Amino acid sequence: MVFDLFLILWGGVFKWLLLGVAITALFKIQQEQISLVMRWVVIYIGFPIFIFYNVVDNLSPEKVSNLYLYSVWAIISITLAYLFSRVLYKILKLKMDAPSYHIGNTFHNYGFFAYALVYELVSPEALASLFVYVLTIEIILWSFGLNLVKQGKANFKKLLLNPPLISLLVAIVVVVAGVWKVSESSITYKTLAFVAAFPIPIAIAGIGGILCLVSRDIDWKQIYDKEFISAIVLRHIIMPLTLLALFCFYLENTDMRKTLFLEAIMPAALMPITIVSIYGGDRNRLGLMIVISTLLSIFTIPLFIMIFNALQIF
Repeated sequence: MVFDLFLILWGGVFKWLLLGVAITALFKIQQEQISLVMRWVVIYIGFPIFIFYNVVDNLSPEKVSNLYLYSVWAIISITLAYLFSRVLYKILKLKMDAPSYHIGNTFHNYGFFAYALVYELVSPEALASLFVYVLTIEIILWSFGLNLVKQGKANFKKLLLNPPLISLLVAIVVVVAGVWKVSESSITYKTLAFVAAFPIPIAIAGIGGILCLVSRDIDWKQIYDKEFISAIVLRHIIMPLTLLALFCFYLENTDMRKTLFLEAIMPAALMPITIVSIYGGDRNRLGLMIVISTLLSIFTIPLFIMIFNALQIF
């Protein structure tokens, strides 16, 4: 069990993460170059194809009516994380820039890590539903999350016209209408399957590259600050246990509960460091939180999975 789980995590996530770190350090790649690849190769081209392929291939019309539940749980997760962050900030009387602290605590790595793990540990079919959860958080990040730091209005037109969301909606319509009649042996199907295999490894490698760049500017002495310690405890202990309790109480032990559980044990998200870098904030402390949270996840993700698998609640 332990060895099999390690192989899954290594093959699906960590080898690509380390590859990104190695390539960035070896070839002295800059963040602008990584962002360019992530934007065009992953977000605008690869990811929409990945979403469309997995939805039309795995989602049945009968399951479409339950997709809204993933949005509901996404909102619950984000709301709880934000409220816990506010409480900790006030009780501990923290000195870190409040918007940076809250955006770092509120959003977890909801996308690319989770895709790889859900595919391997739950089922390929679960990916189709996971996209709804992920894109719900994406909209919250670029509206509420951006407003935390920028204190301005979000561009909802841009949010609602982003390629991944359009791809998801088109794929759901195709499934409901029953017009997807492409054979698995056809060139179209094989091409989609081939292209869909690339975005996640590229994205995870990109995350590794950005973490490598962020780590260069970190003041590692801040690891002893209560701002950092409280953020790590919130992300890796309080949030997973709180959400798991809710999942066990409200959800049966289905693919939905397993998928949401994997989301709950993900590390801190990387995108907040980009937002803070653009609009201002405590980039150093936030960068430290994200880097250490990601490194810790190498151990906390398999630990949580093994414990709750043994307790038969995953």
